[in-house]
Amino acid sequence: MNPDRRVSVKVSQAKKLSDEDIDRIVELLKAVFKDDPFDAMLVGGDLSLQPLQIRSTVEAAAIAGIVHIAYAPSLSQDADNQKDGTTNPGQLVGVALSFGPGQALNATMEQRAAGWDAFLGVIPESLRSWWDDYYGPLVSAGAKEAFGHDYRDRALKLSLFGVLPDHRGMGVGKARFSRY
Repeated sequence: MNPDRRVSVKVSQAKKLSDEDIDRIVELLKAVFKDDPFDAMLVGGDLSLQPLQIRSTVEAAAIAGIVHIAYAPSLSQDADNQKDGTTNPGQLVGVALSFGPGQALNATMEQRAAGWDAFLGVIPESLRSWWDDYYGPLVSAGAKEAFGHDYRDRALKLSLFGVLPDHRGMGVGKARFSRY
């Protein structure tokens, strides 16, 4: 990290996400994962499915996970003071979605109904089969082998983490993880 490129960052845990908050997080993560080959693989190469797949993870985290949001100050002081008199926390520059001990991504019907089921409902059968029969079991088996069979009950699981490309190397990620 270049110290000349550091930016003052405020990281907060979101207690409740509005639909607007979720939309902003999805847009941020779309920018973060633009041109990412792994993300393209998750949607079978059909990038029109990317927002739905990302949204399903954000919605699941909003229900049963932990959402940390990183803000950097706005470029102008005027932008920090909104017309309604509230203070703008700044530009959304990063997000981390995780699940604590005893929680997991899409582990409940409520989480799946919030977005995952909609994603599965529009993807081709071959991609659904890849998720259900290959990728899901592979990730689960790998995590159990690496962390033990009870890892879901005792571990914090980071599902998605992203920082806007123009804010990478400025301490945003460090600000999120420095407390651990």
